Parts: sequence; structure tokens; C-alpha cells
Amino acid sequence: MKIFVNATANDDRGPLSLTQDFLRDMVENNQYLKDKNIHLYVLVSKKELEYYNSDNLVVKYDCLPKKSFFHKYYYERVFIPEIMIKEGYDVYLSLQNTSIKKGRYKQVVLIHSPLPFENLRLGDIDYKIYFKYRVLLRNLLKLQCKSIDNIIVQTHWMKKSIEKLGFKRRIEVVRPNSRLIINKEHINNAWFKKIASDKNIKLIYPTNRDRYKNNRRLIKSVEEHNKKCSNSRRITLYLTIDGPDTDSIKYIGKVDYNHMYNLYKLMDALVFPSLTETLGLPLLEAEQLGLPRIVADREYARDVCKAKAYYFNPLSIQSIELSINSFISHINEEKKQIDSYEPSQTSSYLNYIEVIEKSFTAEYHSGKNMEKII
Repeated sequence: MKIFVNATANDDRGPLSLTQDFLRDMVENNQYLKDKNIHLYVLVSKKELEYYNSDNLVVKYDCLPKKSFFHKYYYERVFIPEIMIKEGYDVYLSLQNTSIKKGRYKQVVLIHSPLPFENLRLGDIDYKIYFKYRVLLRNLLKLQCKSIDNIIVQTHWMKKSIEKLGFKRRIEVVRPNSRLIINKEHINNAWFKKIASDKNIKLIYPTNRDRYKNNRRLIKSVEEHNKKCSNSRRITLYLTIDGPDTDSIKYIGKVDYNHMYNLYKLMDALVFPSLTETLGLPLLEAEQLGLPRIVADREYARDVCKAKAYYFNPLSIQSIELSINSFISHINEEKKQIDSYEPSQTSSYLNYIEVIEKSFTAEYHSGKNMEKII
């Protein structure tokens, strides 16, 4: 079976990490691909990802679809469908939310953006992002429902949201594996040493500048907490964005993924006030380490954390502050649990290929689309 994988739009932050983890899993499971006679051709957004080429995995960098909207439209409506037919690909797997022009091939789409399905207030999301995802992508997904054979999502709340759009075919929930790199070596740089010497209660929020990340309310809640509390309950909040430090808030900028394990190990808890996520990868990373989680009471967080978190209303500064206080009141108990914590098992991106292989095999044996398969 020949599978064409498109990840040319995944060039930053979470989507890029998703592509890297997918490729890593394919390399680690190359024997499975050989045994099943599965050949993957993957288009990517970064030249360095070609490093993952292996026997049954061809990785090719192509920047054309990123040049403009029109390049992307031509690429997905003309160029890729022509390649699919010419080279005899059986399946098109999109790792970037959308399908291509319908043809005599199966289409499987990973939908990992929550923004088309979350009705955020305009004050809590940038206008351009709102228009791109809530308006354009949401309506595009409605139009593409008939051309998609299978959809893969990472959480059950995303599955329910897509079903509301009217998609009637198979939706698979495959939770990704946390790929946190366990690096126990000491890091000899200034910010790491400074954090290690901080005697306050330390909270980490891996974030960016998008409004829906809810940085403003979180910062305000920490500042309000520190105005009222004793020295033993003071908090330092660490944010992975740039900005001017204050007594309560430290801006450490973007952290290399290889250092995240070390950074988490210095923290007392993860705080996560984002108004929407597919699942929130840091929630899985914190779970991997047994790090307590103080999180927004939203569907994505309930789906991932279940009862193992301190929840708050992310629109209320007071509610955030109360949850932080609740955590601090139980901090000694939490530290004991960290030492004995065993993370739950999560899935591999190989599950995406298994979903395709099983569906393809079932279709073959049922006699459907026999001409296409032959």
C-alpha cells in the first residue's frame, strides 16, 4: 500500500512537533511498514526533517505551498491529486486539517486545530485567527466532508465537535504519545541556575502571544495572589514568551524542547489557562512527570486530565487565584505523589497507519472499490 502524507503546513510550534513525532514513530516502526508492505511519501515544511528518510519512508521538503494562499490552493487542488493518480497512491493522509480534491483514492485527515469548533469571544481571540479558523476553515471542513473517508482526532471532545458539523463516516480518537525528552544532565546556563535558586512556589505555563492563551488573566491572578499572601506562599510564574520581568512574573522566552524535562523538574506545578486546545500537549508532558496541573475548566482539559487536576473558570481572575491557593494548600501531599507517580500509556502515531491499514484491508475484503485497489 502506498500512502501520500501531506504536512507542508506544519511549520511552527505544536504542528511542527506533531510532524516530527510522526516521522520518529515511523522510523522506529519501520519493520511494521516492511511487514505490511506499506510505503510512505511525506511532504514536509522544514528541510531538516528529511533526516528521517528510511527504507519505507521517503521524506521530501517542499516550500511551494507556503508561498501564498494561491500556491497552497494549486498545490492541494491540482498538483497533489495529479501525483496521487500518476504514481498510483492508495491513500492520502493529511496531517494538517484539510483534504484535497476528491479522486479514486482514500482520504484520511487528522484534524488537530480546535479553533473552528470553539466559539470564543472576539476579545479573546485575534481577529485574523478568528476569520482564518472559525470562518474559513470551519466552512471548508463542511464542504470537504463528502471527500473524506476517515477523520482522526486526538480527543473525544473534538470527535463530538466534528460530528456536529454533519460528518457521518468513521472518526477515530488517537491520543498522541508525549515525546518529552528525558534529559537528566544539568544545564549550565544563567536562566536555569536562576530558576533553581528561586525559593518561591514555581509555576510554569508554556505559552505564546495568542490571545486565547489567556496570559493576561493568569498574570493578573498571580499578581493579586502575591499582594495578599505570606512569604511562604509567594508564587513565581514562568512564561515561555519574551517580556520584562517583575517580582512575580519571569519571561524566559522560547525554550528548546530538549530542555523542557529539566525545566518541568524545577517546577512545583503546571498552570494552563488556555481557552481552547485540541488537548494541550503540556498537560500530557506534566502527566508524564507526575507534575500537578492547575487548568482551565474546558472540554479539552477535562478530556485529558479527568479528575487529576485543579480546575478553574479561565474567564475569572478570582477563580484562577482560588485554584492556585487550593493547590498550595495541598502542595506537600502533591510532592509525595510526584515521587511515586507512574504515567498512563498513550498511543503512537503508528496508530494512524494501523487505522488506514485496517480500513483499507476491510474495504478490500468486502469487495468495495475493488477496481481502485487492484
